[in-house]
Formats: sequence, C-alpha cells, structure tokens
Amino acid sequence: MKKSVIILIMLFSLLMGNISKAQNLGIGPDTFDPDASAGVEMRFTNKGLLIPRLTLSQRNAISSPATSLIIYQTDNTPGYYYNAGTSSSPNWVRLATTGLDGSGVATRVAFWTGTNTLSSNANLYWDNTNSRLGVGTSAPITKFEIYGGHSDTKARLYSTGNGATLDASLDMWASEPNWTYDGSGIGNNVNGSPYYGRRNGNLGQSYIRFCNGDVYIATGSGDATNRVFIQNNGNVGIGTTSPAQKLDVSGGNISTTGQLISTIATGTAPLSVASTTLVTNLNADMLDGHHWSEVPTIPANNVTGSGTTNYVTKWTGTYTQGNSIIYDNGTNVGIGTTSPGSKLEIRGTADLTLRNDQTLSNSGDDLATINLGDAYSGSQARILVERGAAGSGGDNPTDISFWNTPDGSVTLTERMRIMNDGNVGIGTTSPTKKLQVNGTFGVDIDNNSNSPPHTGYVASTDIAFSRDDISGWTTLHSSGVDDAVSSSQSIGFTFNLFGTDYTTFYVSTNGWISFGSAPGSSYTNYALPTSTFSMPVICPYWDDMKTRAAGIRTTLLGELPNRVRIIDFELETYAADYYDVTFQVILHEKSNLISIRYYLVAPDACGQSATIGIQGPGGSVATAVPISCNAKVLDDNYEPHSISFCPVIY
Repeated sequence: MKKSVIILIMLFSLLMGNISKAQNLGIGPDTFDPDASAGVEMRFTNKGLLIPRLTLSQRNAISSPATSLIIYQTDNTPGYYYNAGTSSSPNWVRLATTGLDGSGVATRVAFWTGTNTLSSNANLYWDNTNSRLGVGTSAPITKFEIYGGHSDTKARLYSTGNGATLDASLDMWASEPNWTYDGSGIGNNVNGSPYYGRRNGNLGQSYIRFCNGDVYIATGSGDATNRVFIQNNGNVGIGTTSPAQKLDVSGGNISTTGQLISTIATGTAPLSVASTTLVTNLNADMLDGHHWSEVPTIPANNVTGSGTTNYVTKWTGTYTQGNSIIYDNGTNVGIGTTSPGSKLEIRGTADLTLRNDQTLSNSGDDLATINLGDAYSGSQARILVERGAAGSGGDNPTDISFWNTPDGSVTLTERMRIMNDGNVGIGTTSPTKKLQVNGTFGVDIDNNSNSPPHTGYVASTDIAFSRDDISGWTTLHSSGVDDAVSSSQSIGFTFNLFGTDYTTFYVSTNGWISFGSAPGSSYTNYALPTSTFSMPVICPYWDDMKTRAAGIRTTLLGELPNRVRIIDFELETYAADYYDVTFQVILHEKSNLISIRYYLVAPDACGQSATIGIQGPGGSVATAVPISCNAKVLDDNYEPHSISFCPVIY
C-alpha cells in the first residue's frame, strides 16, 4: 500500500512539474497543442464551460473578489456578472444580453432608431478634434454652429411657464438677403423669425434684427414694430429707418428733465431750425432768454443742399439736405428704384409691416387683407388675416386663410387655412388635425424633386399560402425560351402602381414584369432604382434566366371588384448548372397589393446573383422598394415563403 501511494505521489509531482513549465494549458478529450495566445484552451464538441452559479447574497459574501472575477447570478435579475471594481471595493456589473447594431458616417452624431440600433444623418455632426458641434454642417467653425436655409436656421430657449400667458422664449434666426425679415436676429415671442409673427398670440413681441450692417430694434404689445434703427454709418433713427443724422427722431417729441447740451465749436449755432414758420409763442422760440428778433445777424450755418427732381429729401449732413431713397413721380412711389411700376414698389432688402389701427378681438374680425388681381376683374387672389375663435390658449387668436378664383371672376373661394392652434386645413375651414385635407392628395416620400409623384409602399414577408392551380392558364413563354419579353397583356382591371393607373403589363423570361411599356429583355441585373427601367417594374427574380417545364403562364381569378391577376414563373438560371426557381406574382384589384410567392429555390438560386424588389417610373431617380441585389435572401430549406408590397393609404 505504501508503495502505491509513493508511486502516485511521484506521478503527480512529475505531471505538475510539466504543467508548471508549460506556457499554456489545453483541456479536452484529445491531445492537442493549445493556441499560443491563450493561457488555457478547451476543446469539446459536446460540452461547455460552466461558470459558478450563485445567488445575490452568495455573490456579495465572496471575500475580496478579484478584479474581473465572473459568476452567473441566479436571482434578482439573473445573468453573468463580473467585478469591475477592486477586491477591496467590488463593483458587480451585469453583462449585456443584447448587442448594438446600425451604421453611420464618421463625425455624425449617433441616435437611437430602435431598441438596440444606432444610426445618424447629415444634420448633426461632432468635430472631435476641435470639440465643436454642427447642426446642418459637417465643418463647424465655432463651438456650436447651426447651418441651414432661409426657413430652418433657427434656435430657441423656451420656458413654458403656465402654458398660457406666462411662458417666455428667446429666439434666434438667420436668413439669406432679399427675403422678408432677412439677416439674423434675437427676440422674445418670435415664431421662428418675425416673418411668421408671434408664437403666443396672448403676449407682446420684441426683437433685435441685424441686417447688412444695420440694426433694427422692434417692440409691440402685439406683433412688434421697428422702433429704433441703427444704420451701418452710425446714424440712429427713432421712428424712422432712414436717419440722416447721428440721432434722427420722427413721429414724436423729444423730452428731457435736464438740458440739451451742445459742445459745438464757438461761433457755430448750437441749434439749426429748418422751418420758416414764424413762431409767436415766446416761450417756445426763446433761446437763453432771448427772442430770435434780438439776434443781430443771420447765423452762418444755414440749411443748404440740393436734390434731384421727384426724390423725397433727407438730411445728408449736419446742415445739408439731399436725395433720399424714396422716389415719387406723381403716380407711383419707388423705394430703391426710379421707375416704380406700381403704386409702391420696393427694390433691394425690403421689410413691410401691415397693422390694423383698431383693437379687434371678435372672432372673424379682419386684421389685414392682401388682395391681388388686375384692372379687368379686380381681386383674383387674397391673403386674409383674421381673429379666430378664442380657445383655452386665451384671447385674440389669429387665423390666416388663402383664397383664389378658378375662372378669373371676383368670387373668391377659400383654399387653405392656418388656424391659430397650428392646424392646417386644405378644403376645410375648421381643421382639427395638424394637416387635414378634404379630398385626395399625393406625397413625395423620397424628397426627390426630380422623381415623379407617387404613393408609398410597405414591404412584408413570410405570408402563409398554397400554390394556385395553374392548369388551363394562358402561356406567355413556353419552356426553353431565353431573353424574351411578352407582348402587351391586359391586367383585366385597373391596377395603381406608385400613384399611376395601369391596365397592361409585359413579362420577361429574365424574371421581371413591367407596366405600360417595356424595355428590351435586359438580362444583366442592377440595384434599384436603375435607369434600365423608365417605367414601373416588379422584379421577383431579375437575373439571366430562361424558362423551363411549363414556362410562364397567367390567369385572372375572382369576382369584381376583388379580382387577382396571377403570373406563374418556372425558370432556371442561364449560367452553368441551371438552378431552378419557381414563383408566382399576384396583383390584387382595388387594394393594389403585390404578392410574390416562392415555391422552389435551388440552394444556388436564393438571390445570390439576382435583384428582388419594385421600382416606380423615373429610371435612376425613381422611387424604389428594394429587397436585395446579389444577396442570398431566400431560403432553400424553408419553402414556400413570400414577399408582399402593400401601398400606403394617405
């Protein structure tokens, strides 16, 4: 017995000696050399690594757990936990059970598009080198920069207050020249920019606007009006936007509790009066206690200057007058032009404020009206600003409506209304939604001005079905046909595709169906959208194909108005090995649903070299709903399966 123990101890010592000399350890049923980069490598085909399983209380009872120690917790949010702290101050962190997915562009700021999905777009950028944030620009030159067009370069600080009359906002905006309220500015209760009026109709408005070197300061208990104007030459106007002096006051008096002090050089009159009207009120025309009649000589600094016929005069210097920018030819008045073509024509940077001089608070009261028309029939279009019905937001709401006439008559019809609560109605005068259209309309969902109008589609997959009986159907292409397009075929009903109605279709042996017309039978597939098709097309399996077995057949089933047009394809790839693909395309009357049913796909014909999807008219700029291009998206081990394209109903 002692000899056996001694031998066992010797073998164990020998083994431990070899292990201590090794750089790594391999564990498994077979002998192998563990990877050089691993301290320990396990190789099993029917076993796994079992991490110790502890309860929360057992985990917390571990004495001085090492950093990175890992266990599996069986209660209180079960999962794998590791010590992210130290042995003296453990910090147990649960490993995530889901990963993140998504993609983006370098320097763009990421945002969540799903529970575990990140993405980005071209509107928000982070310059990590200079610690700068850009909105609408990828190259901000300041710590925070907003870059955009006339209507979207805005920022706001907003306090809701009580949500009615006590809220407050600080708005900033910038817009390009030659637009109403162009330049940049900052103000209170401004709805984006002064052009769009007040955000809260219950409060007054004030703002400072910077434009081409000039500064406008506007205030008002309603929509703000320009009060102070600082010209780029340093002149300041109160009540005027064309000051001719360092301080030019128009439309009111100057009052002071102190003195008006002049530091003009001795010998020059400190006050110049342009009026020639005799002043009989001695208190008004006395200077330093002396009447003008006591002055022995005429001051040397008389008002002088000259001008051009039809120009309205203005001060051009301390004692001189000249031409202003206002031109009056006796018929029309021009600002910035000597050839006004209307009663008032403004050229250049132009602001225009229309304000009723009455206090209007009843629903339906007209605040301002702009009528457009000609001498023949008067007003043919109208923009009307009126009081709306007061709601929970308070008194004096404002509605805007747009009118025109379809036949040139003076009878105008309201076409669109913007309510005081922000709702917009087309074809209705009382919209209850943010956009309410009484009638039909289309939506350009791809935001591409070059593409034709269309409707949208939603794609779905894996719809249960069985293959329809195809006996007795019309044959469009028999077996063994390559690179052929059928003649024009009647759908049997009107089918709407991307917003346009079609009654005919064409079928290619290369796995596509076009509507209205057809190109040549293109056997080279491309990603959608593609210039190959100028007309709408359905690509259930666009590849270099030819027919097999019964070829391509079609039939019309069902009863009006819910009939279906079915096109059955039995194809094989034209390349070597001739891989089989069998499917049906079904067009549904009235719902305009498109169903594609795949019954047989060979392992090498699951989309690896094919295009699958639909495309509207317009070629390379058309709207498309692609499923794949040269990607294996069909499953030869899961048959049958399908794809459906359902049009979005607006």
